[in-house]
Amino acid sequence: MAAAELGQVIHEIRQRRGILLKDLGGTVSVSTLSRVERGQASLSLADLSQVLQGLGTSVSEVVGQIDCVSPFLEVWQAFGRAAAHDDVACLDTILSSYQNRSDYVGRLVWLSAQGWKQRNFSARRMPELLGTELTGLLLKPESWYQFEYDIAGVAVCALPLAEVRRVVRRAAAEYTKDATARYEAPFLVLLYNVAYVAATNQDLALADMMLGVIRGIPTSRQTLFVKYRMTFLTLSLNAKFHPSPLLASQLTQLIATMKLIGASNFAAQDAEMLRTFQIKLPGVSD
Repeated sequence: MAAAELGQVIHEIRQRRGILLKDLGGTVSVSTLSRVERGQASLSLADLSQVLQGLGTSVSEVVGQIDCVSPFLEVWQAFGRAAAHDDVACLDTILSSYQNRSDYVGRLVWLSAQGWKQRNFSARRMPELLGTELTGLLLKPESWYQFEYDIAGVAVCALPLAEVRRVVRRAAAEYTKDATARYEAPFLVLLYNVAYVAATNQDLALADMMLGVIRGIPTSRQTLFVKYRMTFLTLSLNAKFHPSPLLASQLTQLIATMKLIGASNFAAQDAEMLRTFQIKLPGVSD
């Protein structure tokens, strides 16, 4: 990618996220960043990585690779450990690292970690004030990139339910606009997490909203895998909130099919989700 193209992409991401040049911080001066955006200067790999991290993106995403490597892997891994062990102490390092960050990316990471830290793990909701600020930041950019999908997938597990609905609507709108479907993986993670939130909170309104969102997602560009995941979400949400023997039979058949085509890992994950939903299927959730 030429310097002029790279500068244009950096400018576009910064503008869409509402980030000022001075807020990127680090060792690169504002004047240099301005010249980079105009294609009049280039950056070393170290400085480029630093600038892109401040924008909440990565080199792979900027150069247009479809299989993006998510930035801030240590952040997502910390949230994963906290969820797996119901232990918010896993987030202490993240809170310490981001506590003095007032920029868009840093604030979203800190708010998410602080929200998880303050929530009750049984209820999984963060304080309303934190949730409102977090949602406001997520709704601010003109367009979403990898970081927004990733942080939204984390945040919905703790946001107040009213804020979860706002985030899901925005995520669905962004994904529908994405002709390349490059963010389908983090979008699916977000949808699965919201389905879990709806089930564990017995929130019929959120479940029905989710079903409407899934119906509204274009199917023309969906791979077989994505269609399976969407079908599973639809059937499992209906089985939880609108149960019928036919739905149970369809779920059993769907999981059996995934095993037959070699997708046993996903079938096992979905079977575990059904147990969380307290949906019992003969031979699957026993």
